Amino acid sequence: MNKDDLSNLKIINLGGEVASKSLIEEWRDKVQLFISYGPSECTICTSAVSVNENTHHSTIGYPIGYNKYYVCDKNGRILPSGIPGYLFITGPQLMRGYRGIASGLTHLRFNEEMILAFNTGDIVKLEEDLSYTFIERSGSLTKINGNRISLKEIDYELEKCHNIMNAATIIHKNELCSFIVSDELVNFEEISNSLSLVLPMYMIPQKLFLYRKNTNNSKW
Repeated sequence: MNKDDLSNLKIINLGGEVASKSLIEEWRDKVQLFISYGPSECTICTSAVSVNENTHHSTIGYPIGYNKYYVCDKNGRILPSGIPGYLFITGPQLMRGYRGIASGLTHLRFNEEMILAFNTGDIVKLEEDLSYTFIERSGSLTKINGNRISLKEIDYELEKCHNIMNAATIIHKNELCSFIVSDELVNFEEISNSLSLVLPMYMIPQKLFLYRKNTNNSKW
C-alpha cells in the first residue's frame, strides 16, 4: 500500500485479528486510529478504543453503547478482574439465534438475575483501566504436567516487558520456550523475575531465545 496515494485518509479502524505492533506504529501518527472488536453474532462491533502511544496492540477496548462484557469461567461463573476467562457479551446487539441450529446463547446469573449472553469463545482479561485485552481463542489452550497453559498470555506479558517488541511461545520437549524480538540486548533473569510477578511459576518459560532486530545476532 502506497501511503502517498492515501493523503486524504483520516480514520482507520483495525479489527478481525490482533493488530501487530508494527502496523500500529506505522499508522498511529498519520491518521486517527481505532481498534475495534465484535463477533458477527453481536452485529459486528461491540467494543473499541482510540489508539495512542500507550495502547497495547492486543487490546479490544471498552464496550460501546449498551453492550456489557463479562469474563467467566467455562461454567459461566463471573471471574474477578485481572483473571483471564471466556468473554460473554450481553446487550441489544445480541442475535436472536441461528436458524435450525443451536444458538450459542446462554444465561449468566448476575446479582440474582439471569442475563441472556453470547459466549464468544475468546479468552480475555479485564484490565485496571476497565479496558479488555484479548489473550487467545479458547481452542489454543494446552496443558503441561496437568497445568492449564495459555501460550498467548505468556506472549502478552513478555511484550509488556521493557524493550521487547514481539514474543512467541511454544512447547518443546515438555518445556516452555519463548522467542523474543528486541532491538537491544535484554537480561533474561530480569525478564523471568518480571513474569513471576504476574504469571504462575508453571507458566514461566524455561528457555528464552532473543532475536535482535536489524542484526544477524541471536542469543539463548
